[in-house]
Amino acid sequence: MFSTSNKRNIYCTGFWRSEQGTRCKNELAWQLNGYLGYLGIYNRYNIKVLTQEEEGISQAKNAFMYMDDVGYIEKYLKNEDDIALFVGAGRGSSQYTFLNKDEEVVDFIGLSGYPKNSEPDMETFKFNSNVIFQKYGSRIKMIVLFDSLYHILKGDCPVIKEGDELPSFITTTGKDFTNLGYLTTQFIDTPTLVVRNFKIEGLTCKITFLPCHKLPQFDLGSGKLALTDPGDGNVIEDWTLPDGYQTNFDLIKDIATNNKRIHKENKETKETK
Repeated sequence: MFSTSNKRNIYCTGFWRSEQGTRCKNELAWQLNGYLGYLGIYNRYNIKVLTQEEEGISQAKNAFMYMDDVGYIEKYLKNEDDIALFVGAGRGSSQYTFLNKDEEVVDFIGLSGYPKNSEPDMETFKFNSNVIFQKYGSRIKMIVLFDSLYHILKGDCPVIKEGDELPSFITTTGKDFTNLGYLTTQFIDTPTLVVRNFKIEGLTCKITFLPCHKLPQFDLGSGKLALTDPGDGNVIEDWTLPDGYQTNFDLIKDIATNNKRIHKENKETKETK
């Protein structure tokens, strides 16, 4: 899915997968690499668009590693048919990845996300949840929700607060997160964890799709550009994308300028670390 690299790449997700996103990506390549980069002859910055499946499966396997480290896999996935469901969501997309106790992919579903200036497609989310419940039901023994879902639920639900240690056992179930409005309403008794930044034995971690790289990489989503440490998933620096960039190429220049700035500001300290 990825190859280990000593170079900083820009991984695009969400909006950047769309037809208009491809045009914006080409403009970004021009702004970052000039004419030769636009033609694909020379790239100082490699820009790679991840499929939704690549993003979701890589995130889920990274999350699986953390859950295994804290002992959840052996505690909750005891039989061959048992499944852990990992759900990550951003502004442009949401990913549902189903893994068995051997970290094998059982299924994957990609849906839309939580856009900044419009409402999410709740009817599709609800329909998808019914399909998941009918297809897998009691086989799902553990659910992990992260990214935007953390922000949606953190106000009124018992999420793992930013910087808290993961507990030895998952003490919450779907019924603690019914404010989500789907999925958790079907899996009310299933152990369910909602996380963003968390600690395992004092080490702060964050779920990412970039664990195979040595150097920090750029994560370019629908709403943010983030320079991310692939070792622990933590964001080194991020920048919110300007409103309207999807249809205004002048704003793509701002994305390129800030990409170069973040790279330059973090280059020496991180590459000599």
